[in-house]
Amino acid sequence: MSYMRYIVLTMIFEKEGDVWTGHCKELGTASFGDTIEETEEILRDLIALHLNTLEDVGECDRFLKEHNVPVTLSPRRKKVEIHDTLPLGTLITKDSFTIPQFS
Repeated sequence: MSYMRYIVLTMIFEKEGDVWTGHCKELGTASFGDTIEETEEILRDLIALHLNTLEDVGECDRFLKEHNVPVTLSPRRKKVEIHDTLPLGTLITKDSFTIPQFS
């Protein structure tokens, strides 16, 4: 029986001068762009590439376990965390990503 598996990843976006940077806390994947939308799109593509590559080499489950990323069977809704202690121009989001399955 095949089923979908999901992980929740944290994406942190920061405005640095004229550029937005973004990185995935759990995977260490990073991107940059002229707008937050462009940066998020590039980061999501890089996260998908990272997860697909891990699955291609048979290391996805080990990597997620080693980095304490819980796997669930249902997606979570996207939420935005806003903290008073964050510097101006910083946004943190958490979103569900599907774990690729090629078996």
